[in-house]
Amino acid sequence: MRKWWSLCLTAVLIFSLFPSMGTGGTRAQAAADVKTGDDESLFEANFEDGALGQWRPRASEKLEIVTGVGHDSSRSLKTSSRTETFHGPLIEVLDHVQKGSTIHISFWAMYDEGPDSQVINGSLEKEYNNDASSREYATFASATLNKGQWKKIEADVVIPGENSGITGFRMYAETPWKTSAEVTPADTISFYVDDVLITEAEKIEIEPNIPNLVDVVGQHYAMGAAIDQSALDAEDPHSQLLTKHFNSITAGNFMKMDAMQPQEGQFVWSETDRLVKFAQANDMEIRGHTLLWHSQVPNWFFTDPDDASKPATREQLLARMKTHIQTIVTRYKGKVHTWDVVNEVISDGGGLRNEASNSKWRDIIGDVDGDGDDSDYIELAFRYAREADPDAVLVINDYGLEGSASKLNDMVKLVEKLLAKGTPIDAVGFQMHVSMYGPDVELIREAFNKVVALGVNVQVTEMDVSIYSSNSELEMPVTDELMLQQAYRYRELFDLFDEFGKRGVMDSVTVWGLADDGTWLDNHPVKGRKDAPLLFDRKLKAKPAFWALVDPTTLPIYRNEWTALKASPSFPNHKGQEDILWGAVKGLEINHLADGTSAVTGEARMMWDAKKVNLRVEVKDTTRRKGDQVQVFLAEETQGTAAAASEEILSANKKNPPSSNGQYTFKREGSKGKDKIAYSVQETKTGYVVYASLPLSAALLTEGQVLSLDFRIMDEYAAGKTATIVWNDISNQQPNTPANRGKLKLGSVLKQTKVTYGKPVIDAKKEGIWKKATSVTTDTWVVGNSGATATAQLLWDEKYLYVLADVKDPLLSKVGKNAHEQDSVEMFIDPNHNQTTHYQEDDAQYRVNFDNESSFGGNAIKERFKSATRLTSEGYVIEAAIPLDQVPSGKNTWIGFDLQVNDDHTGNGQRSSVSIWSDRSGNSYMDTSGFGNLLLVRK
Repeated sequence: MRKWWSLCLTAVLIFSLFPSMGTGGTRAQAAADVKTGDDESLFEANFEDGALGQWRPRASEKLEIVTGVGHDSSRSLKTSSRTETFHGPLIEVLDHVQKGSTIHISFWAMYDEGPDSQVINGSLEKEYNNDASSREYATFASATLNKGQWKKIEADVVIPGENSGITGFRMYAETPWKTSAEVTPADTISFYVDDVLITEAEKIEIEPNIPNLVDVVGQHYAMGAAIDQSALDAEDPHSQLLTKHFNSITAGNFMKMDAMQPQEGQFVWSETDRLVKFAQANDMEIRGHTLLWHSQVPNWFFTDPDDASKPATREQLLARMKTHIQTIVTRYKGKVHTWDVVNEVISDGGGLRNEASNSKWRDIIGDVDGDGDDSDYIELAFRYAREADPDAVLVINDYGLEGSASKLNDMVKLVEKLLAKGTPIDAVGFQMHVSMYGPDVELIREAFNKVVALGVNVQVTEMDVSIYSSNSELEMPVTDELMLQQAYRYRELFDLFDEFGKRGVMDSVTVWGLADDGTWLDNHPVKGRKDAPLLFDRKLKAKPAFWALVDPTTLPIYRNEWTALKASPSFPNHKGQEDILWGAVKGLEINHLADGTSAVTGEARMMWDAKKVNLRVEVKDTTRRKGDQVQVFLAEETQGTAAAASEEILSANKKNPPSSNGQYTFKREGSKGKDKIAYSVQETKTGYVVYASLPLSAALLTEGQVLSLDFRIMDEYAAGKTATIVWNDISNQQPNTPANRGKLKLGSVLKQTKVTYGKPVIDAKKEGIWKKATSVTTDTWVVGNSGATATAQLLWDEKYLYVLADVKDPLLSKVGKNAHEQDSVEMFIDPNHNQTTHYQEDDAQYRVNFDNESSFGGNAIKERFKSATRLTSEGYVIEAAIPLDQVPSGKNTWIGFDLQVNDDHTGNGQRSSVSIWSDRSGNSYMDTSGFGNLLLVRK
């Protein structure tokens, strides 16, 4: 985590952005830097008197009062000659406010040259005890401005209390932080500020009477939070939130390398000493973050002490590393419980970070012991830390391990190798920056187990749960429904943590911030976008996610959603053989026991067509009794669950009335219920299967339509005793409370085809064996709505799936630095056809550009992959052999597959269009649930 990503635990964002146009005009004078009594203002600056007052630049930029440009006025404050993102106008406001109070800061901003849009941040610089080394920076609000348009930026902010030692509280405006090397002209635009106003605001207070989080979830592991210095002030409500709900603390920024030793030999102890004192007074553990990192490390570490233009030698860097680690760890021996010894050493591109991935440690130190491996700096860092404190818990920490199979595998290999050399690693830290949508909890469980199998513990070190699924999403309102979804996500994650805590292999869980007002995800990774990823909101009040952990019975029923694809399977034939199409779709699990005692579970598969919804419900129940049955609740969304029904639907319902309450009953014995719906029941060795077709009005049966849905399995487990197992409504109120049912979304056409047996030569030529091969077409658009497409033929044998793709692409380009931005074909495969929302060990991604250059993702078997390409008058042909190692045996076998065409149509190095056979989500590189389906037909 980086300090420029705003770990601003004192900034309470009540974001209200009002665009307005206007220059010129006159209004009542109010001198800059003058405290007035209007609207109980504490500070006001409108610049109409033409004076800068106490405003000053942060560095070498130029500040001036200009005439002719203003927000509903004739003057404003202009900042120009900016060369860094942090350059902007700053003013000290501590003299205008009361320490420990809550204030509202607002200002208007505008720019008129440069890009069409740019983000402007309102930020704070806090200083303690007149010590410049204690300065802390936080973004309190931001807005995306359109060129020439004034916009208001505002938020509530808590001023640190008297006992915090606060001696400076300065507000300033800037563009989002970038390193000097990353800065572009768009980042250094000149901009204007006007109508700055600070007023008193309602005091922010915690809820003192709710349960203590740590008393509920902290039974098997420490429950921690990342903080900034303000949380160490007992008068600050963030401090009160911290001591009430947590028993472990991580310094968000002030224990990182640049904060602890900004100059060689000059260690800064004040803030960490204060943290230790606070932790001891409140009986809390400390996680030290972090001893070694590639980011937020002073440049002097890597330069010759006598000539900064030269790099440091191996010996110099090792000596500096040892001094830094042992000086700090020795000072806090027995006081800091856990150290993140090294942080983020695995490269996103694979292997250890090096200078190409912004880390100099590996390149300079290299292979010290001559064993051919250059991870020695990591080994030595752990040994130095262990020498300084034999009892501290030592952790190797990284992000993405819970969601990236390749990154996890690299970490497992690294730790396994280091442990074999006797490196004192106690735990692997999973940062756990996840979202409400993924990674899947089962994938995280698998990742934890892989690490635990090495003989070390796992820790969750920087957890938050974003409300966004991708970086392309714009800011969205924080709704009750969104917060409920997040709550259930938190619940399933903490259920997993409890599982590993009870096993004794997880001893710490930390959330990255106390409340939403302090999340680093505001403005990152999307500038100008706010997030809400933590357990407490921007007013420090408990969110549904908090209640999901301490008392989930207080939450409303969450409505799960399932998608049915469009297809028309038939009932089993006279021999009891079911339609093979049922094997192409995934089933939802019916496994929540709502009433009674039973181990019975079920699985439902669904498809729809123009007349009906088709069901296959398999029940695992080896004891047959008269009361056994399946109940299905399927109906249009009604008032209270969604928008009111349309006139078209109401008219259709009058002609063909639906089942009462949308309830259908299917008895195991096979007789028709009162709904008169025909169905078929097949007994199996493990229970029974119900096949049914539920007719609905044509107005309801359209792609994208959402219906209310739930399942109940009634299991007569003893005479007169029945248990109820449900899919969604665990309160068991399906007949009378449709709002508690789940949702069924009617999806697109099921993409499936049969693939015949055959073994071609991989030479990009269409030989005779391809003549009768099936074909698929990339006729679904992921990006754009026109561009390169492919028709691909398919064959298979016991070792490979063969693909011959003819791509129509008149302009070929591979100038893009990233492989996926070059003209290429991507092939995705799910051999076990589990259709998961994450990649399992058999799932893989293979990419080949028109020049036959390959790249891979997932768990690709690179060494056995084969490909050839050939240019044509209309584009190019790719022929490939994809290894098949984990295909289930059987007469006819389904596997998951998709084929995608990337097109840089303009030749500028960026994808202009992406076409695919099946999965339009754009997540095929990490999610197999949307793949098409191939039926491998034997000889």
